[in-house]
Amino acid sequence: MTNTHRQFVLAFFIWVISTACNYGGSSSSVENDEQDSQNDIQIDLSLSKTIDLPINNPVGIASDGEKLWILSDPKNAITFELKYLDAETNQIEKTTVIELIHIESGTYAHGLAYDGQYLWFTLLSEFPKIVQVDKDSGDIIKYYSIQAEGQADLTWGSNMLWISTGNASIFTVSPDSGETNEFSSVDAPHKDLGITFYDNKIWWGDALDNSITLYNPVTKEELGTIDSAVSYSGLLTFHKGQLLVLGDGGLDFYDLSQ
Repeated sequence: MTNTHRQFVLAFFIWVISTACNYGGSSSSVENDEQDSQNDIQIDLSLSKTIDLPINNPVGIASDGEKLWILSDPKNAITFELKYLDAETNQIEKTTVIELIHIESGTYAHGLAYDGQYLWFTLLSEFPKIVQVDKDSGDIIKYYSIQAEGQADLTWGSNMLWISTGNASIFTVSPDSGETNEFSSVDAPHKDLGITFYDNKIWWGDALDNSITLYNPVTKEELGTIDSAVSYSGLLTFHKGQLLVLGDGGLDFYDLSQ
């Protein structure tokens, strides 16, 4: 092989290697761009209205698609009350009393979830529990001891219960067995309060930085964060396409736009 041939072969070899490297880099860049696009949640929330609830010490809220169920704690350590509220008129249509004396007295309730038939809430005590209740009679259907301390809010989605704990952790609970598993945990400083399930996503409210983070409930992937100067510190639920935040200032209704 002559020197000319050697130079030609070397040049061709260098060109092949260079082309392969460039192609690999472009492919990686496209994949990264697609991933960034998937994680870029563009959702705006605008306050529609705020109502003062005719309910003392509300500690949980859930929608059945028509009206709102609100859990009230009279602080007598024996009973709780379920209020069925028409959000349009702000009128209570009925009250259901729940007696906990056969479970555990001296406890505090937090969160409320509707599974399509029954309501669920958590009991904050030395031995945390999750309780299923008949919304019309107040009868306790069943309850489980759970491994999730500091319960703050509760929601239903993907045929399971989701608990925010107030210490930046999310847990799932099986409605059939009570089996509890940690879904995610965020390093401090964060303080979650509200959690809800909507549009096949977990909506998790951070009370410290006024934000809501969205998660894929299957892959646990963080999908994006909605930031706002408005405080989302409160219990969360969706009702007729609006995000509701139950806090100290009343019940806020937010419209969504994408």
